[in-house]
Amino acid sequence: MTNGEGAPFLTVTEFEQQWRPLSESEKLYAEQLLAAAARRIRNRVPEIAADDPDAKLVSFQVVRSALQSDALQASTAGHSSYTRTKTVGEKTESIGGTLTNPDALLLFTDFHWAQLGISPNPLPRHNFPRNDY
Repeated sequence: MTNGEGAPFLTVTEFEQQWRPLSESEKLYAEQLLAAAARRIRNRVPEIAADDPDAKLVSFQVVRSALQSDALQASTAGHSSYTRTKTVGEKTESIGGTLTNPDALLLFTDFHWAQLGISPNPLPRHNFPRNDY
């Protein structure tokens, strides 16, 4: 392996330092997610450096999102939206929303790809070989 090829951009220990302590099972899962995030990034940006700070940040963000969604889904199994109602005196307030990542998948947004130097809007390409018309 050259240039850190195949290795996650962030270790589980570094991930925990940036977020929170993980249980042993969460550590195993985070390790798999960090490796999967690194593979996905390298598939789109093969020449990326092993210590690229943007790749570290993007890896952290997508794995944290997956772990948060996974924890929330465990407490609301089978649901992708929620509503909470709070009543104080005669006033009732409802707060609700839809989970952005209900399946706890590694979700890379256009912002993440742009941070890694990949435009969300592909440029037009053409291929007109000589004498092929």
